Order: sequence, then C-alpha cells, then structure tokens
Amino acid sequence: MRNKLYYKRRKCVGDVLKLQRKWALRCKQREMAQIVAARQEFISRIESSQKRLDVVDLIDYCDALNLSLVEFAENVERRLWAERLITRRKKTTDGYCPENHEHKFTDVQSLLNAYTPYVSLAAISRASGISQSLLSQYANGKKSASLPQMQRILDTIHDIGNKLISATI
Repeated sequence: MRNKLYYKRRKCVGDVLKLQRKWALRCKQREMAQIVAARQEFISRIESSQKRLDVVDLIDYCDALNLSLVEFAENVERRLWAERLITRRKKTTDGYCPENHEHKFTDVQSLLNAYTPYVSLAAISRASGISQSLLSQYANGKKSASLPQMQRILDTIHDIGNKLISATI
C-alpha cells in the first residue's frame, strides 16, 4: 500500500505537467492529446494524477512542450521542495546546488508555499493589497493567479526581502 507522500508527489508531477502545458503551449488538453497522439482522457488522467506516467509517455509529453527531461525534473523538484514533499535538494554532478541558485516558479502556489515559512500571508496581503483570503486560496491551489497577479505577488515578496536586507543595527 502506498503512503500519502507518494500520492502527494504524484499529484505534484501531474500539476507540473498541467502548468507546463498551459504556460508553454497555451493549449487545452484536447490539443495536447493531438500533439502526443493520445486521447484527451489520457491527458486528463495523467494531469489529475489518476494515471501513472511511464518514461516513454513522459518523453513524448516533454517533446511536445519543447522541454528536456532534465528541465522537467528540475521543475518537479522545485515544486516538491516548495511544497515540502522533499526535505532537501541535492547538488548535481556538475556542482549545481539549487538552494544557492535563483528559484524560478511556474505557479503562484509553489511561490507562496516556498516563502510563507518566512513571510506570512498577512504580511504579503498588507504589502500587496491582495486579500489574505485570496492569497490563501492561491497557496492551497483552490484558485489560480493570472500572470500579472503572480508578478505582483513576486514583486511584493522581493520588496519585503529588500526591506529585510536593508535593516541595520
């Protein structure tokens, strides 16, 4: 029997596939299915984590997204780390350490989950003018933020970070 962590991680993989499809191709499941020569139900089941994705299907999916398997794995790792579904990120063979590198987020849920241990939603809300309730819905994945809204949240987090950096004694 699989544990909860397995299913949460599998959901993250599906979420990343869905976000990549929406952001990279800006297409619907039906269109993606045509690109990878599959049925729309197949795409739906993979993205909703009802079906496991084998490596060959993943290669086709990544090809359609014009994304390498390594780039896809990095996106999944970022998402898992942001949602605290992996405990630490490891160095790669070439010495790259993700924790010392710029974090690039593809969705507002990962962004908020990565930074709310350090900055509360209430603080982000006050600084951005976005209601705390809406930010909470973004963080829980109940709503999706538009690209301008995501940029507004990111700019607010940067502003808060700059204020913290400029503190002196």
